[in-house]
Amino acid sequence: MNGEVLEERCGPQAGGSFVINRKVGDRTVMVICTDSIEKVTADASGAAAKASAAAAASATGGGIDTAGIQRNALTAALAGLRGTRTALATNPNLTGTDRAEALADIDESIAEMQAELAEKD
Repeated sequence: MNGEVLEERCGPQAGGSFVINRKVGDRTVMVICTDSIEKVTADASGAAAKASAAAAASATGGGIDTAGIQRNALTAALAGLRGTRTALATNPNLTGTDRAEALADIDESIAEMQAELAEKD
């Protein structure tokens, strides 16, 4: 080979190779087959896109109800907060001021969770 390198579309003669050696007169030249490289790149991009779409479908449509899970978690958290509120409201060891502050904090948390739950419906 004489060190000459060309870039061109090799077509089917390349057989999918990225580089072929070709005789040009009495010289041998190295040909970089741009069409073979483009095809492999396109195939890989297509495969990656399909895999990404499949993963997204699996995560969202594969039987996983993320909104339902979030609703259930919020409902359970609300039940817990309401139970805690009831326990604090009747706790004889809390002074009036402490009880009022604790209940206000819990009421605020309950309101926030109810608003978040309403957004999920």
